[in-house]
Amino acid sequence: MGTILRKKLGFVFLVVLVALPVSDVLAQPSKIVINEFMVDPPPDFVPYIELYNSGNEPETVKDWVLLRRSGTDNTGGLITDQETELLPDDYLVITPDSSAIELIYGEIHQLEMDQFPGFENLDEIRLMTDSGETIDSLRFDLSLWGGSGVALERRRANFPSEYRENWAESPAELFGTPGSENLVDPDYPFTITSIQVSGAGDLFLIFNSAINPMDVNADKFEVDGINPDSAELTDQHTVRLTFNRPLGTGEKILRTGEIRSMPGWSISDGEQFHFIIYDEYSAGDVVINEFMYDPPVDYPAYVELYNRSDKFLNLINWRLQRKEISSQPGGVITTGTLALRPNEYLVITNSSEAAVNIFGDIKLFEMSNFPGFTVTIPEQIRLFDSEGVIADSLEYTPSTWGGKDVALERKSPEVGSEYVENWAESTSMLLGTPGRENEAQPDSDRPILTNLTFFENRGFLLEFNKTVEPESATKEGHYSFNPELTIQKIEVEGSEVLILFRQEFQNGRTYSVTAEGITDLFGNELLKSTHAIDFLEFDEVTPGDVVINEILYRRENAGSPEFVELYNRTDKTIDLSGAIFFAGSNSTTMPSNTVLRSNEYLVITDQQDFAGESKDIIYLPGFPGLSNSGSNIGFKNQNGVIIDSLKYRPDWGRNNPGISLERRDPSALSIDPANWMESSDERGATPAGQNSRFQIDLAPPEILFANLSHPDSLEVIFSEFVNLKVSSKNQESDFSSTQDGFGTIFKINGEDARVIDYYESRANRIVLSTEKFRPGEENTLSAEGLKDFKGNRTTANHPVTQPVNTGDLVINEIMFHPLTGGDDAIPEQSEYLEIYNRQPYSISLEGLFLHDEPDENGNTTRIEPVSSRNRRIPANGYALLFPEPEPVSLSGSRTGIVFDLSDELDPFALRAERAGLSLTLSGRAIYLTDSTQTVIDKVDYSPDWHNPNLITTQGVSLERIHPGRDSNDPENWGSNTTIIGGTPLTQNSLHHNFEGEASSEGIELTPNPFAPESEGDDHELSINYEFEDPDYLLKVKIFDRYGRLVRNLANSYTAGYRGSLVWDGRTDDGKRNRIGIYIVYVEAYNGSTGDKKIFRDTAVLARQF
Repeated sequence: MGTILRKKLGFVFLVVLVALPVSDVLAQPSKIVINEFMVDPPPDFVPYIELYNSGNEPETVKDWVLLRRSGTDNTGGLITDQETELLPDDYLVITPDSSAIELIYGEIHQLEMDQFPGFENLDEIRLMTDSGETIDSLRFDLSLWGGSGVALERRRANFPSEYRENWAESPAELFGTPGSENLVDPDYPFTITSIQVSGAGDLFLIFNSAINPMDVNADKFEVDGINPDSAELTDQHTVRLTFNRPLGTGEKILRTGEIRSMPGWSISDGEQFHFIIYDEYSAGDVVINEFMYDPPVDYPAYVELYNRSDKFLNLINWRLQRKEISSQPGGVITTGTLALRPNEYLVITNSSEAAVNIFGDIKLFEMSNFPGFTVTIPEQIRLFDSEGVIADSLEYTPSTWGGKDVALERKSPEVGSEYVENWAESTSMLLGTPGRENEAQPDSDRPILTNLTFFENRGFLLEFNKTVEPESATKEGHYSFNPELTIQKIEVEGSEVLILFRQEFQNGRTYSVTAEGITDLFGNELLKSTHAIDFLEFDEVTPGDVVINEILYRRENAGSPEFVELYNRTDKTIDLSGAIFFAGSNSTTMPSNTVLRSNEYLVITDQQDFAGESKDIIYLPGFPGLSNSGSNIGFKNQNGVIIDSLKYRPDWGRNNPGISLERRDPSALSIDPANWMESSDERGATPAGQNSRFQIDLAPPEILFANLSHPDSLEVIFSEFVNLKVSSKNQESDFSSTQDGFGTIFKINGEDARVIDYYESRANRIVLSTEKFRPGEENTLSAEGLKDFKGNRTTANHPVTQPVNTGDLVINEIMFHPLTGGDDAIPEQSEYLEIYNRQPYSISLEGLFLHDEPDENGNTTRIEPVSSRNRRIPANGYALLFPEPEPVSLSGSRTGIVFDLSDELDPFALRAERAGLSLTLSGRAIYLTDSTQTVIDKVDYSPDWHNPNLITTQGVSLERIHPGRDSNDPENWGSNTTIIGGTPLTQNSLHHNFEGEASSEGIELTPNPFAPESEGDDHELSINYEFEDPDYLLKVKIFDRYGRLVRNLANSYTAGYRGSLVWDGRTDDGKRNRIGIYIVYVEAYNGSTGDKKIFRDTAVLARQF
């Protein structure tokens, strides 16, 4: 069976030549033939002509001539004039150099011819008798016949010499076989080399040798069992078959009868030839189905084509190219026939060998000019048909498409190649599936309508989670609207659908869109989906319209969110799209369609999961981190105008992880620390909701602290920012040192004080002049017309604190052995230290701390409060130092809970961040020291200072009896006499002023008589006592007039210098006593001295009238 070259349908071969008739056997005068010749020998070889006697009788060549073509130089001449006989089946070699021939080929039958012709590449060899009769001849063309550097050997002596098919290059190692039998194959592969189809449906059979016209008739041929209507010879090598009915397209089989060639070879009867009648290519028939542009080591680059049609296609003159302007652009795949059958794959590669080694037996075509596709930047793969029209193309981006060291497979040939969603990296173990079905499959997930936004005032932009199929997305019937709208145009790009309407939207109206029937690229259909949206026309935003309302700057843990909440405090609808949020030196831009309605919240965060918890929380890519140590934050519009900003600090709250700072009043100043508190919500924050600390500021500012910080200046601290200007400009301002320009008048002791320092950016602090200050006595600051920036106004008075000097403050009460492990009945206590101000004016506590006895090197252990800023001790008043390891207010501390201390006393309390004050049970030295390390007071307390009559002193404080006496006089200290064991921030139970007092001891009963059923002040009997020694223990009993005991009122009660006990008129078991006379018996006993005192008095229990 011959090799068939397949040509494109439509090729018309119209050249018709007339075949020359020849005889099967040419008439010759001799049986001697030209059998071999070398006319273009290789170096060191010589030309020769070999003759062969094919007959049965000897013949002589005497007087024969050997000539080349006439009309040329060196045409040849007489071979020999000697009698030279050539025996049957023998050879004679004619050469110009017999010695060279013999040297190369050995001893052979030869003649040296003096006039050997000078043959050229295109020439003629003529062997003739002396009478001019031709013995044999042939015309040759070495460019077609071969024979350059090698001899041409005759296949068969009995076949005509003039046919090229009867000659072939010698396969001998010495480039020829002169004087011996030829080595070439005596048989020539006569066959049909090509079958071409004309536009009219005629078949042209191209043979590789001249055809014997006698064999050209219709009965000799059939195609799929159909004989042609006619057969004719159009030239020596071509037969045209004409069919009156179409053969159709596809794979065909041509069967022939015996066909003879003119030289004598034949095609056997019944031989079959397979060929294809190709279909006309249509757009979309062939697609790029797989490609490997960045192959791993030892892999070839390739592009796989797939015929998705039922056609037989010929890719002759098709082109495969990369992007238009590039090196190694690619080009024509092949100029020959390249068949692509229905649903067949064709792999075009730069290395067939590598492809076969890896992928096995697949349909391959090695393209010599395969494109050099790039592996780092966007690149195109373009496939052109033979007319130069793009059949398929794509542009891939390596960073998003993938494909490094692996093939990219098309998911569906029915979906466009330009969609990245239609491609996936091969999951094959061989890194690709060239020539076979792809492993990548289309996804089966339905598309989802994820977002709906307005386009200007007459369109919707629908966003899907994947690319939608354009035809399905542009059908008007796939959409409905409420209220009804008339569609003007629908445009689709990727995953977005733009719908424009003929009507304009109405402000404030809600519009809904229902979409159904829309598919993705792979035919997955959208479930019916409805989205509603309000059309809003936006108002111009001005500074202060939107405020920062909550800040979570310290994450609860790694991975938890930071966020900033914005609040629209106006009745405007505000578009924040493109607004810039900044924190420190970093910033990011708000996304499009960021809308904030009146009185609504918007939270921006750095965590996507957190953003999914509410529609009012948005993830902001590039969210600038919020510093745990505080930072400037704010946002501004697209024109750079700041809408709100502030600098938060950790001390605005308690700086706990996961606890936000909440704004209290959205209308109050953003920069005022008083307008911020840590969240009290159990979640730690209130994102997208009203703050747990929300409180409209209706209270006027208060003076928190007025301190003589310098002899000529008075620093005043307020509870919030104060507006001292008659007309506030909300900016830092220089001003004169008079009251002019201020709406608030300050006075010290009733006389005007000048403002010498005030800035609105830190407006909770001012500095006043002190011309009217009187040192060493109580000074009062008054502020008339004091107001905040919301306009809350008041008149305030506050004592002025003065610096502390040695002896001004004394340690007044020490709780060194508190009750621990408390329960509901007995709360747990903590150590504490009370300080008393002996001066008639308020003193600043700023900078005070405790330390112990210095060691030999002067080193001490200090106990410092967390902050003493703005803390003071009132004139002849008290301050308290207490320990708590966690931030709590005074009322929430252990000491505050036990002794019911309110937060109103906070200005006089100092917290040490620790569990205790290191007050030992055995006693120790305590130093009270100021910021200059000057000792203000020192006490070296001892447990022996307690009342020796007490069974236990745990839970009982040591109290100073007289503030003016020596701090280390044991006689000036004693045990607290109250039931709860201490008197922090109030006068000591043992307080006694000995100066100017007469000595008196005894009891007094008031009121007497008393009426228990009365609703007035006389319903209880007070038993008042006074002693000269505080260490007495009291026993108090009540008897009736008959001497019967009715009430045990006290037993071992610690008396102190003075005090009182109360009788409600009832018995021990709570029963009422009769009216009448009762005897009150008081026994006082001092166990340390043995002294005992007894007092009796009568009381009248009366009835209410």
